Amino acid sequence: MEMIQPDYQTNYQWFSDRIKNRDIYRLACRSPLILGFMVQLSLKQKEFGTNKICLYQAILDEWLHGSSRENEMLLSETELSYGIEVIAYYMMSKADDAVGDAYSKNKMIAYAGEFFAKEMEYPLVKARKMAEQCLEFWLQRGILDKGIHMGQECFLFLHLNVGEYLAACFLANDPRMREENGFPIIIGIISGRKLYVWRLPVRQMMLWCRN
Repeated sequence: MEMIQPDYQTNYQWFSDRIKNRDIYRLACRSPLILGFMVQLSLKQKEFGTNKICLYQAILDEWLHGSSRENEMLLSETELSYGIEVIAYYMMSKADDAVGDAYSKNKMIAYAGEFFAKEMEYPLVKARKMAEQCLEFWLQRGILDKGIHMGQECFLFLHLNVGEYLAACFLANDPRMREENGFPIIIGIISGRKLYVWRLPVRQMMLWCRN
């Protein structure tokens, strides 16, 4: 115990100093999941940033970089990042149909697979396999959760705000996205869907623009 005590004290002080940030403190209080991720970052003394956008990105980066060191990944970091953003966007766009089969594994693989095929020019069979591997990767790392609904495997984000953040990442890279006076214009991109569902992603994009 005497050998690890100094490290414990250092990590505890490092965590305590960063949790003083009001936005970070509120996130930790509201979500045990996010708090757990913050503790993992603290053990490696990885910065949280000063707002939830920085924190979410730090969490995702740590999972990606840590996995590349510890596991033989079937997908690249770019493919994994792109894939989870596509999945998050799909889930947000289908929020009104969540009680149906929109969140089923087959529907998500089909949607993400089409994007891999189109944007990365992969054969459709390979693209759908990559989409399935992407789902499994993020499930194993605690970003996604899996259950059975209507007899089918379905996926959800364990922390909704992380999913909303990733959907905002996808929107920010949409070629149709444009800015006016420093703020994103989303009309024509999410038209036909209820705007209240996109409240947080749009706010996050506005924060990026201001920074």
